[in-house]
Amino acid sequence: VEEKEGKVLDAPVVWGEKGAEKGQLVSYLGGDRDSFEKCKKIFSAYSKDVFYLGPSGSGLIAKTANNHLMWTCRFANFEVLLLARHYYRGDLRTLYRALLAGTGSNRCLERLSGAGGGIPWADKDIGIVLNMSRHKSFQPVFARAVRQSLKNRELIEFNQKGLKWLERKN
Repeated sequence: VEEKEGKVLDAPVVWGEKGAEKGQLVSYLGGDRDSFEKCKKIFSAYSKDVFYLGPSGSGLIAKTANNHLMWTCRFANFEVLLLARHYYRGDLRTLYRALLAGTGSNRCLERLSGAGGGIPWADKDIGIVLNMSRHKSFQPVFARAVRQSLKNRELIEFNQKGLKWLERKN
């Protein structure tokens, strides 16, 4: 590309299909800064936010970081509610609302009603994190925990049913 005097931007997006349908994607861009400035309006046409993050590859690193945070929060939420489902004797929906009002609330917890599917994506995304860590000296504890959680049938069921899962009797 550079031999032909072209420029490349990596431009992954987050918020998935629903974000695309609503024009609410977030674009993470890496590459040549001047090229980014020239193309920013194009990315803004389908993104609610557009971030220039640095040299080539930076957008992909940002998306990987975002996905790692998202899956870690999502599976932590599942685990907390799974524990509550086994021990809490009150109404789980009331507990859920109480958790939303507390300091442990997070965007993934707020969006449980839209849960469903996603397990192949979680495995792919966390696989990228684990693969990246092989090239560096850190051990991704939370990524490994999410990978292990992908084997838990109750968590898989919760992921598929979202808040409807809370309706099941203790």
